[in-house]
Amino acid sequence: MKFDINRSVFMIVAVTFTVFCSCKKDGGGKDNNGGTTKQAYVPDLAGNYSYLEQGGTLRIPHTLRVQKDGKILALGYKLFVRLEKDGVTVDNSFRASNEIVSEVTGIDGSFVLQDDGKIIVFGPFGLADGRKWIIRLNTDGSLDNTFNNPKIDKIGSPVSISGMPISSVHLLAGGKMIIAGRFSYTTPNSFGLAVARLNADQSLDYTFSSPFAAGEVYGPGKLLPLADGSMLLAGSNGLLRTKDGGRYAVIKINADGEQDNSFFYKSELADHLLSMGDMIQLRDGKILVGISPYYPYFTGSLYSVEMLNADGSVNTSFNEYSNGGSIRSLLQLPNGNIFIGGVSGSMRPSADCAILLNAAGVRDTSFHLTFSKENAAVYSAVSLNNNTLLLGGYFELNDKAYSLLRLAKNR
Repeated sequence: MKFDINRSVFMIVAVTFTVFCSCKKDGGGKDNNGGTTKQAYVPDLAGNYSYLEQGGTLRIPHTLRVQKDGKILALGYKLFVRLEKDGVTVDNSFRASNEIVSEVTGIDGSFVLQDDGKIIVFGPFGLADGRKWIIRLNTDGSLDNTFNNPKIDKIGSPVSISGMPISSVHLLAGGKMIIAGRFSYTTPNSFGLAVARLNADQSLDYTFSSPFAAGEVYGPGKLLPLADGSMLLAGSNGLLRTKDGGRYAVIKINADGEQDNSFFYKSELADHLLSMGDMIQLRDGKILVGISPYYPYFTGSLYSVEMLNADGSVNTSFNEYSNGGSIRSLLQLPNGNIFIGGVSGSMRPSADCAILLNAAGVRDTSFHLTFSKENAAVYSAVSLNNNTLLLGGYFELNDKAYSLLRLAKNR
C-alpha cells in the first residue's frame, strides 16, 4: 500500500470538507441566508505520509506529543517516529529499537516528555531484559539505562490480569513522578493500590498514600494534574472505589495522595462511566471531560462531553455534546474553541469523529469533515501553531487512506 498524496489544492463544497484534486484552495458553501460560508479549517495533505505504511499495513498513531522544539512524536501500533515541525517530514535522528517499537507501541501504550527531552514510555509491555510497564528513552530514541525500572513490591501481579499495569504518568519537580493504573504495592506501614509516587531514583515514595480501597480492580485510566498542584483521577473501566466507601467517575487527590472530598462529580453520564477518554483543564480553570458511557444506558439524553466547575459540579452553561460513541482527544485551541476527536457511534456520520465547539459548547458548523467511507476515527490531536492542527487516526479521502491529517486554518 503506497500513497501518492502530493496534492496541492483542495476546495470546500457546501458545509463539508469534500476534497477534490487540482482545485482552488479557498472554497465555500452557502449559509442559510444565501451568502458564502467560509470554512474553519481545510485538509492540507501536502507532503508524503507513506512512511506510516509498513509491510502493507497502515500504521495509525494514537498518541501525538509536541516537543519544546516544535517537533512531534507519534506513537501507535508498531509505530514510534518523530516528525519535523511541519508534521510531515520524518526526523531520522530518532531511532527507537525494533524491540521497543514492537513491544511498547500497543494501543494502550503512551508516553510523556521530560523537560530535558527524554521520554517516559508506559503501558502493558515487557522487554527481554525484564523491564516492563515503564521505561525511559533518550532524545534519540535509545533506551536510557540510567532509569531504574520501579521496584514496587507486588507490581508484577496486576490486580486485574486483563488490566493495564500503568495507564498514566505525571512528572513532578525534582525528578519525582506519579504513576497510576492497575497495580498494588506494599509499604512498611500500609497496602497501596492503583496510584503511587516514585522518587527521582524510581524507588517508592512512602510518604504518598493511595486513596483507593482494597478490592478496587479497575484503577484509574487518566490522571490530570491541576494548576494548584492537586490531581484528578478518572476510571478506566467503570467507577473507582475509594477508602470512604464511595464509587466515583472522577476523584481529586491532594499532593500527598489523600482524597479531596470538596470535589464531587455527579451526573447521569458520570454514573454510567465505561471509560474516561480524555480530560483537560481549560485556561479558565474549568475541567472538560470526555467519557465513553456504558452502551445499554447510552440514550439521546446522555452526553459524551461535559464541563465541570472547580468543585466537580456540572457547568450547566456549557452545551454538552455527544458524538454517539467514544471520546479520545480533547484540545483547547488558542482562540478558546474546543476540538473534540473520537470514534463516532454507529448511528452517527463519521464526520462526528472530529468536531469544533466554541467556548460555550455550541458546535461550529463551518468545521465539518467528509470522508470517503464511514469508518473514520481520531485518536489524538495537537495544535502545531495558531493555524494548523495535526490529527492522528484513520481517514479515507478520495479513496486514499491516511493515518495523519493536517488541517490548515482557512484564512
